[in-house]
Amino acid sequence: MIKMKSNKKKITMAIGMALGVTVLAGATFASYNTSNGYDVAKTAVKGLMKNENYTANMTTKISLDGKEISSDTLKELYDRNGDVKINKENKVSSYDYNSEYREWVQDDTNIISSMHYDGEKRTLVEENASEYLNLFGGFDKFYTEDANEDKRNQKMVNFVELIADTMIGDLKNNIIYVSGDDNSSTYEMNLDAIQIPEVANAGLSVMFNPTGDAYDDSEPYNVLGTDPIVKNVSVKFTVDNEGRFTNLNAEASMVGNDSNGEKHEATVNITLDMSDYGTTKPERVDISTLPNVEYSDNSGVDTYYGDDE
Repeated sequence: MIKMKSNKKKITMAIGMALGVTVLAGATFASYNTSNGYDVAKTAVKGLMKNENYTANMTTKISLDGKEISSDTLKELYDRNGDVKINKENKVSSYDYNSEYREWVQDDTNIISSMHYDGEKRTLVEENASEYLNLFGGFDKFYTEDANEDKRNQKMVNFVELIADTMIGDLKNNIIYVSGDDNSSTYEMNLDAIQIPEVANAGLSVMFNPTGDAYDDSEPYNVLGTDPIVKNVSVKFTVDNEGRFTNLNAEASMVGNDSNGEKHEATVNITLDMSDYGTTKPERVDISTLPNVEYSDNSGVDTYYGDDE
């Protein structure tokens, strides 16, 4: 049972990472001539990691051969400079399990309440936390900022940007301006199989090749075999008059053959809505109302985020 869940999570991660890289690489680094889209897209993506106050709603759905097998919804209220910095809610409905996750960051404390695979709800309260993680992968510190670390992070961003810009190549002409007014602008990109960067399919092949465990077609994602390829990618996004994302919809499909040679197709759809920039106020939680509370003191220790199952 443990091996099955571990294998499923590995395949799920592979799909998310491979398709996500394709979608985000195209969306972030595609350059287009209309309305200076290259700078618009890069500014918006970087802004997601640097914005200090927002409300985000994100939904991720995975379908296999036209049937939805996983749905993940997440809402995050974030205020970097507030006493209550994060109020986050995540719900997952999958073909073999459901889970719920809530997180608050308030008064130098991380509070994580979750329903585990066994159905039990537990709460972990981490006092004196040194760092916390927001939706877009940004570690924030409760205390003194490390100037050297900021410099290292910026150098890494610049390096990744340069490499990706070089690798994308002809995709620089595939995102087009669709519509806009004084308050917003909308762009879209559509790629078919022959336009997908070779590195994306190579990465899929590596992640889908077994590493000791035999492939089992009874596991949904395994019917894609060991050499799936990205079939198509579409991205449509809108930015406001300050260059910030207000909406993004991305969809990517991949195809592969099972052990009998039958073709299967998996599709990932991601929708992101951003709002209330600068006015979001996460609500404080009363710890006494949460189930099965356990406390830990993390002075000088990196913060723990969720369970390892």
